[in-house]
Amino acid sequence: MVKFFITGIFVLFFNQNIFAKDSSVLINEVRIYLNSLNDFSASFIQESDNNLQEGFLYKKNDRIRVDYLNPSKITIILNRKKAMYFNHELEEVEYFNPRKTIAKIVYDIFNSNFIDKFDNHLLEENFVTFYISLKHDEIPYFIEVVFEISPLQLRLVNISSDDENLSFGLRDHNFNNIFDKKFFSMANPLIN
Repeated sequence: MVKFFITGIFVLFFNQNIFAKDSSVLINEVRIYLNSLNDFSASFIQESDNNLQEGFLYKKNDRIRVDYLNPSKITIILNRKKAMYFNHELEEVEYFNPRKTIAKIVYDIFNSNFIDKFDNHLLEENFVTFYISLKHDEIPYFIEVVFEISPLQLRLVNISSDDENLSFGLRDHNFNNIFDKKFFSMANPLIN
């Protein structure tokens, strides 16, 4: 009986160490994947407070561009410190600090800044979900980031607080885009 108990503890400990190693390898692969998103684009469908929007997300180096195509044509370009909102139909341009908005959370996800902050993760078949609870600008947020494992691709992001909910799914990933230098420009498009 004692041998069985000791063997059981050894097997349980050994399996947990293997799983921990597998988890650390997977986390490192996710970090490498996110850091490699330099000429990246994907189409998305976003749900925000029961409204659906669709468009394209682009990333190059430290800039992210989001082009909403439906129901309104809107472009948002951001980096870590500044952002531009452009409503094409209303010909309205607004500059804002992304660090004071939910855009900072999205920026951090695409620049792997979240990977060291996650509270827990769940591994299921071909998907891994990272869970993060954080306070941003004194507002508590709960974030889920879902990756397909094979091939490794970011698939879904859910961000929720007491006042806002944002969820977007990505598809049609392209890792070999060639962007014009002006594509990520935050110069006022109404002046040029």
